[in-house]
Amino acid sequence: AAPIEIVGAGDGPIEIDGSIVLDHAAFVTLRGLRITRASDAGIILRRGSHDIAVRSSAISGTSLGIWIGDNAGDGNRIEDNTISGNATHGIAIDGVNAEPGRETVIARNRIADNGVHGIELSGNHYVIEGNVVSGNGRRTIGASGIHVYAQNARQGVGRYNIIRGNISFDNRDAAAQDGNGIQLDQWCDDNEVIGNIATGNDGAGISVFDAARARIVGNTLYGNMRDPRHSHRHKADLVFASDDTHAVDGTRDAVAEANIVVATNPAAAAVLVDAPTSRHPPVLGNNLLWHIAGGDLARWHGTGVKDIAAWNALAPHWAADIAGDPQFVDPTQPTWAGFMLRGDQASSWH
Repeated sequence: AAPIEIVGAGDGPIEIDGSIVLDHAAFVTLRGLRITRASDAGIILRRGSHDIAVRSSAISGTSLGIWIGDNAGDGNRIEDNTISGNATHGIAIDGVNAEPGRETVIARNRIADNGVHGIELSGNHYVIEGNVVSGNGRRTIGASGIHVYAQNARQGVGRYNIIRGNISFDNRDAAAQDGNGIQLDQWCDDNEVIGNIATGNDGAGISVFDAARARIVGNTLYGNMRDPRHSHRHKADLVFASDDTHAVDGTRDAVAEANIVVATNPAAAAVLVDAPTSRHPPVLGNNLLWHIAGGDLARWHGTGVKDIAAWNALAPHWAADIAGDPQFVDPTQPTWAGFMLRGDQASSWH
C-alpha cells in the first residue's frame, strides 16, 4: 500500500558505480538512475523478489545490465530504460518462471551494443514488447537480439512467452550460426512472436530451432542473413530448423501467417524449412514473400523454390502465400517500420 521508490534527489542525473541488489524485496521502484562500472550485473533481482519496477534508467559499462534469477520472476516491470555497452547480456532472465497472470513485462527499452544477447530469456510467462534491440553480440559468437533459451528439455523454461512489437536489427554473429533478430531455441515451446520487425541482422530475422508450437504472426523481416563470413548453415530471413546431428527434431506444429519476408542476400531465401522439420512442417498462410536479388522465395528440405505456386503446393498452407515486392520506399531508413535507422541508432520510434 505504500511502495518504496528509489529515485534521484535534487537536480541532475544520479550516477551509481556498482550494483543495486534487491533481495527478498517487493513493491520497489527504481527510477531515473544511471548505473555504471559494476563488476556484476548493474541491477540484480533475486531470492524471490517480486513486483519490482525498473524505469527510465540507464545501465552501461557493467558485466551484465539487468539480471533476474533465484525465484524472482513474478510481476516485475522493466520499462523505458537504456541498457547498452555491457560486457555480456543486456537483460538476462536466468531460469525463473512467472506465474500465469503474474507475468513479468519487459517493455519499451533500448538495448544496444551489448557483448552477448540483447535479451536472454530463460523463463516462462514473460511479455517482451516494444523494445528496440540492436548491435548486440559484439564479443562472442552464438548471440542474438532476443534469445529464448533452455539448457535442456527437463529445465522447463523458455515457454509461454509473448514477444511482440519489438524492433531488432544489426545484431551480430559474423563467424557462426546466430546473430538472429529473434530466436526460439531448443526446447522453448509454445511461444508467440507477433508483430515484430527484424532487419539487417547477421543471422535470420526470426529463427525457430527445435522449438515446438511456435506462432509466428504479422512480423516484418527485411534484409537479414547478412552472413558476412558465409558461416551460416540455414540461410534465410525466416528459418524453421532442427539439430539433425543430434536428432532432437523439435521444431513441429508451428504456425506462420501474415508475415512480410523480404530477402536481399542472393545466397539466402525468404523462408527455409530444413529436412527434419519438413516431416512436420509449419502451417503457413497469407505470408508475403519476396527476394530483391531474384533468389529463392523458399527452401524446402534443401531444395530452392522460386515459384510461389510451387511453394504453396509443397508446404502445408491453410491459405496461399503470395509473392510480391512490398516496395518499401527506402529500406535503409524504414519509416514503414515506424522508425528510422541512422547508423547504428533507432532515431525515432512511434
